[in-house]
Amino acid sequence: LTLRDQGLIISAFFDGSERKFKAATQENRLRKRRDQWVELQGWCLDGARSAGSGAIGFPLPPMIFKQLFWSFRSLEVEIVTCRGEADRDLAEASVMRDRNFVWGNDSDFLVFRGCSYIPFSGLSYDHASNQLVAQVWRAEVTADLIGLDYDQFIDMSILLGNDYTSTIPPKAWRFRPPIEGTAVAVVDGEEEEEEEEGEEAAALGGVDKAALASPEAVFDLVASQSDGW
Repeated sequence: LTLRDQGLIISAFFDGSERKFKAATQENRLRKRRDQWVELQGWCLDGARSAGSGAIGFPLPPMIFKQLFWSFRSLEVEIVTCRGEADRDLAEASVMRDRNFVWGNDSDFLVFRGCSYIPFSGLSYDHASNQLVAQVWRAEVTADLIGLDYDQFIDMSILLGNDYTSTIPPKAWRFRPPIEGTAVAVVDGEEEEEEEEGEEAAALGGVDKAALASPEAVFDLVASQSDGW
């Protein structure tokens, strides 16, 4: 059984070389990759993982993306090479048609308006119906399930952190009172304001900020409020 057997038309999107405003993220990824190679070396030489926990994973094979590229080409899969990161192009391709889906592993797709996102782990085969079934995430539905409008959902996503705001220290964020029911956050590295308990939750539509500490926590919260997919 293949994806094509299920009537799916596949396109593979690859990142290009251009990167903007992500120097800190690129540096962190490079540092993580170096740590992974050190971890692999230690495993090969000593047969032991650091701290015995396996918290640091092993690196991907250096040729993995070239192998994927040529495997897709040999299978006559459409290949799209983007100018920069493929996220935006993938999201736009999903929006173009109702039955276009992004199948990937990136929480960024949760916030693109109109994008239909399926995590790698969200696609499975149902033996009873002999069909593929999937959990499809859409930003507007996700926002509604946790009591936010789309603009507030974007604000929440920025505050949770991403590749572009990760270098902003937590204490640099401060909140102004909502204007016409909309939460406003500004970055100010010099001035701080104390917030009364519950003020942030009120600004985010009554959602406890501690319950939204990571994309995984958002997944869990939304799933707990959803009746089905």
